Amino acid sequence: MEIDGLDRTGVNGNSPEEKILDIMHQMTHQKIVAKQKWGAIPMTTRNIEQIESIVSSSKKIHSPQVKKQLIRIIAKWENGNFSEADEDHNYIWKLQKGTLGKARGLLSKEEELLFIEEWFIEGKAEEDNK
Repeated sequence: MEIDGLDRTGVNGNSPEEKILDIMHQMTHQKIVAKQKWGAIPMTTRNIEQIESIVSSSKKIHSPQVKKQLIRIIAKWENGNFSEADEDHNYIWKLQKGTLGKARGLLSKEEELLFIEEWFIEGKAEEDNK
């Protein structure tokens, strides 16, 4: 789904690993079921391309295995494959030592549209990031 004007990952090639993980984590939120979600970044084509470029060239990701797995996750997203977005979320969440908000499945298309409307069209993400 394309949402004009919401391409904003807030990271660049000098961003630390923690920030890159945080952005990817927040991108999964529009696709997953979880009891708690903090923040959200739209899963747009531009955002996916931007995070792919950053992860591919980043020297800030400490583990080669982690970098390889993040690139695999992004490759699925680039191909429009979000069937494992909950597993992708939980992989990143575990790297961040998450304790609350584990993904427990995928949102239906209808639930995703409601999430997009609430977070990106009505501005909850803006309020949440203040």
